[in-house]
Amino acid sequence: MGTERVQRSLQIALDHGLEELAGRAYVNLTWWAPRRRAYTEADRYIDAGLRYCEERGLHLWHNYLVAYRARAELERGRWGEAVECAASILRDPRTSPVPRIVALSVAGLVRARRGQEAAWGLLDEAWDLARGTGELQRVEPIAAARAEACWLEGRNDEVGEASAAALELALARGANWVIGEMLSWRRRAGVAVDVPTNLPEPFASELEGDWQRSAREWTVLDAPYEAALALSQAGDEDTIRESFEQLQRLGAKPAAAIVAVRLRSIGGRVVPRGPRSTTLANPAHLTSPLTGYDPLAIDAHVYDHPVHHNVGVRLPENQFPSSVDRVNCRCSFDVVVEDRTGIGCRHDAEAGEHESHHQQCPDETFHGNRSGSH
Repeated sequence: MGTERVQRSLQIALDHGLEELAGRAYVNLTWWAPRRRAYTEADRYIDAGLRYCEERGLHLWHNYLVAYRARAELERGRWGEAVECAASILRDPRTSPVPRIVALSVAGLVRARRGQEAAWGLLDEAWDLARGTGELQRVEPIAAARAEACWLEGRNDEVGEASAAALELALARGANWVIGEMLSWRRRAGVAVDVPTNLPEPFASELEGDWQRSAREWTVLDAPYEAALALSQAGDEDTIRESFEQLQRLGAKPAAAIVAVRLRSIGGRVVPRGPRSTTLANPAHLTSPLTGYDPLAIDAHVYDHPVHHNVGVRLPENQFPSSVDRVNCRCSFDVVVEDRTGIGCRHDAEAGEHESHHQQCPDETFHGNRSGSH
């Protein structure tokens, strides 16, 4: 994977107590993982890097690692854990733009996949931070999230535009994994695509129409959602039903609804919906109002449209600790999430909001090669 030199750099930094350089090396050893879904290999660096950065107060590098962990959990189907990681990034006023973009993309996409409200407020803020930068590591995660969210809402005519910026950058820089992802969303939306000959699996098989092989490859990469989407393109009822049931188990309501339409179109019978995501999250599979809280949950009965107004997130008083933190999400809305900082009420949290600021992040130069082909 071409990481030998970075591994050596990390060891030198650790041996000589060069803490900032060590934190940067941990990030360099993990930042490419989302591109290639190589999370098993990257996990050891994320875990060790998080411990190292926490112990030394290296907040910049720590937040990069948490953001990558959020994305890893998302793509492994662990959506609750992904949201928890994303929330910890969003409530930290020191978070720099790249981790914030990733966290907003993850949190918004989980909402979109679950059919929850206020996904676009998060996604729009991430896009505002990424657009015009010309940096693939900023544009790619939010472009993929926006393209998928459009597809989930049946807005197929917008998928091409949502994926255009990332696809252009990826083609210019030879980032084949990003090319494959953008083309896959375009194909699912019915957009005609020219398939390059050098795409990696599982994208190559899916774009060539080999759904079964693509699904197997996604399963090997521990990506159950993508595996289910690949199976949904098959032509037989049993395979499509397998896709539908897998999406139900994940709590992916909009995608399951899309697959249900396809299942009915070939004469298949759609079974009742699966259990709630809160029920699945409960170890005993019990449904309870005291379990499965979403750190980014919106009280839709209290606030207006989430994109055009400041929207608060209110935790029920009888359900969670009273300690909350109000975090300023710059371009879209305010999120109130559970925190253990000792803030006693929302008023106390709001009083300190003006002190929030966003640390400027060094651009991609610290990663070395900006081609995006890693």
